[in-house]
Amino acid sequence: GMLEPWAMNHKKWKKRLAWWLYQRRDLHRAAALHATAESEAAQLRKLGFKQRIIVAANGVGVEGTSNIEHPTSNVEFHVGRVGFNARNSSTIHDPQSTVCNPVRTALFLSRIHPKKGLPLLLEVWARLRPQGWQLRIVGPDEGGHLAELKRLCEKLGLEWEDEANIEHRRGDEGDSLASTPTERRYKAEQVTDPFNIQHSKFNILFSGPLDGEEKWRAYRAADLFVLPTYSENFGIAVAEALACSVPVITTTGAPWAGLLDRRCGWWVAPEVDAIGRALEEAIGMNDAEREAMGGRGAVWVREDFVWEGIARRVIDGYGEILNVG
Repeated sequence: GMLEPWAMNHKKWKKRLAWWLYQRRDLHRAAALHATAESEAAQLRKLGFKQRIIVAANGVGVEGTSNIEHPTSNVEFHVGRVGFNARNSSTIHDPQSTVCNPVRTALFLSRIHPKKGLPLLLEVWARLRPQGWQLRIVGPDEGGHLAELKRLCEKLGLEWEDEANIEHRRGDEGDSLASTPTERRYKAEQVTDPFNIQHSKFNILFSGPLDGEEKWRAYRAADLFVLPTYSENFGIAVAEALACSVPVITTTGAPWAGLLDRRCGWWVAPEVDAIGRALEEAIGMNDAEREAMGGRGAVWVREDFVWEGIARRVIDGYGEILNVG
């Protein structure tokens, strides 16, 4: 995505200097360019590159997403009088009741960077303040942007917490939050359950980067994925969320118009009002409607974003370059 307009204009003088000193020349010398979406290929043409462009998307590793083959169903586990939802592992606890009511989770998982549009999302969240929903922001901080987001939360009156602090308190409390062995085991497995019984007041959770199975658990525990980005050449997090049967809200800054055609998400302008309308519609749906959208997304990933087909397109492209295909 380094040649997309937003990226080129971010710290543009350094980039223009590098562009004219060596980058433009290096790219013109390449036998071919690899774009991950048609929109990225179109941008390369706008910049004057005439050589072959291989368009092949990024893929999703099937080994990390067991529910690509079996999209997540809304299975409930009942432990005594407490109901847990496999898709919605977070809970709100009423001290006067023994019943835990599920909290829905909207997930952002990407770099914490100005390009990703998180201030837009926080402003939308402050406007809507959706009841029974919490926003989890996962990813590595870049350039101190995380501190800016926390200050914005305070300005907007949004209560936030760092996941590391919750985990520390949870360790101090031990197993006191779970009363039976089965319940304790279930809670141990739900490592992405950030808003535990004692901490449900926080409607924004900031997490550091997650890798491996922890990342996939975060996707699978989400009810909605939101990427309010200004610019993406592809947006692998969108594909990963869809692979986990999670409906997606993203912007026209990402090449995911297929969300509309496939009826598995929202593709809107990177503006507060547009994102707000999409989020309001998404949270207004019932669980079954959102899960149906997510299921359609998982089917799409199986069809178009597994590595075997992508690898074949890249190999064919190399063959054509070498005149052996």
